[in-house]
Amino acid sequence: MGAEARRRPVPPRADSLDESCSTTLPSNTSLF
Repeated sequence: MGAEARRRPVPPRADSLDESCSTTLPSNTSLF
């Protein structure tokens, strides 16, 4: 159970980063 609790908080954070990256990637591509 401990591993699951630790793995659960990780996915949500990754999603937030993915969303930020996705929004930044298009901008960077436009610059390139």
